[in-house]
Amino acid sequence: MRPDLVILDLMLPGMDGFDVLREIRAGAETKAIPVLMLTALGDEAHVSRAFGLGADDYMTKPFRPAELLARVQSLLRGERPNRRGAA
Repeated sequence: MRPDLVILDLMLPGMDGFDVLREIRAGAETKAIPVLMLTALGDEAHVSRAFGLGADDYMTKPFRPAELLARVQSLLRGERPNRRGAA
């Protein structure tokens, strides 16, 4: 089953979130799934790299649950201003 949205951390065991994001964007069936990065790594280089790889949104931890919910709802409505080339 294909997810409607992916919330992805950068710090994962075995494979970092950038690699997972790259695989999501490379897959024909997954490239259009919105991806929200939710991670403790908030420096400019990490944010820029994530958007460069096709992330739709980026939040840092700690986060406010109401803000996360609002961003998820926005992405599910198709409001993805950072979308890059996915159909």
